[in-house]
Order: sequence, then structure tokens, then C-alpha cells
Amino acid sequence: MCGWRLNGLMKHTVHPHQRIQTRCDIDGDAEQSILSFLEWHEPDEERFAQSVRIVLVSANFSKELTTAVMWLNTMDVDIRCVRLKPYSLDGRVLLDVQQVIPLPEAAEYQVQVREKTQRVRNAKNYSRDFTRYDVSIRGETHPSQSKRRAILLIVRSLVQNGVPSDRIASLMPWRPNHVWWFCDDDDLLSISGRTYAFSNEWGKSWTKTMTLLAESFPEHKISFTAVEAND
Repeated sequence: MCGWRLNGLMKHTVHPHQRIQTRCDIDGDAEQSILSFLEWHEPDEERFAQSVRIVLVSANFSKELTTAVMWLNTMDVDIRCVRLKPYSLDGRVLLDVQQVIPLPEAAEYQVQVREKTQRVRNAKNYSRDFTRYDVSIRGETHPSQSKRRAILLIVRSLVQNGVPSDRIASLMPWRPNHVWWFCDDDDLLSISGRTYAFSNEWGKSWTKTMTLLAESFPEHKISFTAVEAND
């Protein structure tokens, strides 16, 4: 046995591997087997499992599984399916080993598609606007609010101070069909005995909506000022 003591992820990898070796009557220490495979002389938790490759091996793969594997490939998960078919020949067992996903002849193309998808995804994330705002309503300042939180604060204040909800809604005829909402108890709006959830999706229409609310209700002294640049 080695003199070092394993911790963390590597420890949780060695123990299952040892059970597999025992069940399959494979001699040797699981820890040494893993270190030998990695070509390491001793464990290194910092380097261990920084990248992961998953290989699924079977005689057949269901349509549901292959669909999931192809989707995971598009999400930058290195996962593949390898089909094994045993044949008997003169008392010997021969294995026909074929990689079915991704197909070897299409692997380079799929790598290019995956890299392009990742570039698009990174560009979208980079272009998101994380600017925060100091919001002032009726003389009260709410510092460093996210854009979605800022508009919720204004609408809640208007409702609480007697502005009809249908009048507020009439100022936003362009609003799309939202699918995300503020659903925490403290964020719900109670109007005339009914409870409403306010959308937290505004996108490019946010500035237009905030400006329109401020201009439409000047007596509420609404203003908003950016305090952080895009992250």
C-alpha cells in the first residue's frame, strides 16, 4: 500500500474501482492501477479529473440513450458509445469493436460543430447586460439593483400608491409572452384581492419601459442611474 492518504474526488474514485476489480477477480491495487493509467507517481488532487471522458460499452444502444449522448456531445461532454460484438472461432472468442457515436468519419466535423456552438454560447453570455442601477422612487433610493429587480420595485411602488394595474399594463403593449416570473412571496403583487406574479424578462425593452414609467408618472419622482458597467 502507498504511504499517502487520499482525499476528495480521487478517494471516491479509487474505492468503486477497487470493488470492480474484486468482483471481476482482477489482481492489484485500484489506486496503483489508476496512477499507472494516468502515468503519475503519486496522487495529485489538483490535476485529477480536470477533464472527463465517458465511454459507454454495450452490444446494443437504445434510441433514447444515443439521442442523449449526441445531445451531451453538443454540450462539450466528451462521451462516446462503443459497440462490442463477440464471435466464436475455433474455441476462441473474438470481439468486434466499433465506435458508433460519434462515427469516426464524422468525428472531426462534430468537433467543429461543437466548437462553433461553444463560441456562439460564449458570445451570448458575454453580451448579457449586468449593469446595476440606483433606483429612486418618491424620494426613496434603492441602491445597486439589477435591471429586473429595478422594474419590479417601480411597479410595486406604483400599485401600492394607488395606480391602477391596467393603466400600468397599457403602457407596455409590445411586451412578449413571458415564461419567467418573480414567484417569491415577497415579490408577488396583491391587487384588489388577487395575486399577480410580475415578469422578470425584459431584455432590450427594459430601458424603454423604465423611461416610459418615469415619464408617465412624474408625481412619483422615478429615476434610475447606472452604477456598474457591463460585467
